[in-house]
Amino acid sequence: MAVEDSQQAVDTGPDVPDAVKEIGLSAPFDWSPTPHYCKDFNWIPEEYEDDGQLDLSPISEDGRNALMELRRILSESDVAPRRIEVEQCWLARHYYRGYQFLLPNRYGGWTIPAIGTGYGPKDQIQNAKLYATNVYAEKADIIAAALSREVPKVQFFPVNPDFAPDIDMAEVSDDLKDIWAKNNHLQNVLREAAQLFWTDDRVLLWTRYELNGDEYGYEEDEEPVVPETEQADPETPMETSEGTQYREANESVAPSPRRPRGRVRTTR
Repeated sequence: MAVEDSQQAVDTGPDVPDAVKEIGLSAPFDWSPTPHYCKDFNWIPEEYEDDGQLDLSPISEDGRNALMELRRILSESDVAPRRIEVEQCWLARHYYRGYQFLLPNRYGGWTIPAIGTGYGPKDQIQNAKLYATNVYAEKADIIAAALSREVPKVQFFPVNPDFAPDIDMAEVSDDLKDIWAKNNHLQNVLREAAQLFWTDDRVLLWTRYELNGDEYGYEEDEEPVVPETEQADPETPMETSEGTQYREANESVAPSPRRPRGRVRTTR
């Protein structure tokens, strides 16, 4: 489990490629403490614990082609069952918004009749008071309110009550659970999921650890204060040979890269 605001999320050592040092700085990045197989290199985060069961060698050309083929197959959505499912969800979402008089589109899907036909967007709202009442949205709100009335409570227990690491992780998980619930506004997530269950019949919630310096800020490198360095060093060393050596030893060659903060995010 990723820890909130981890300071070791991004490796910035000299052997790390420049592309890795930029993650989470300009855009969100879904990070995990597992090997990242890139096109030209493999990036192994410092937090990864190698148990010897995973092949860390670079992916071959045939392996990359096989992964791209799987991606292409999974992204294929122009098949008949999928199109029918999408059109049914499309229709249900229109009903939920109060538009019950719809026309099938020649290219697939549905369209709202144009203004002047008597069934335009504003006309449908007026017609709902005179003709057939759209009870679809009313029933949806009742069901969604019942499903999202309260966020389910979760309690963690150790897998082995006699194993100290399991006991420690169960105690830490309870604290992280509260942080995760606060950062993701679980009541809103639950309400949106209940509404999608009514119209789409299927909901997927995606939980991951996200690095995002623009939204969460950056870590500040702070050196611990020890008794030997508690007194501040002089800002301007004396112009002596010792002072020159001090200045050269403390000059940084390049600015230290910023570490983006991260959080555990859950979205639909």
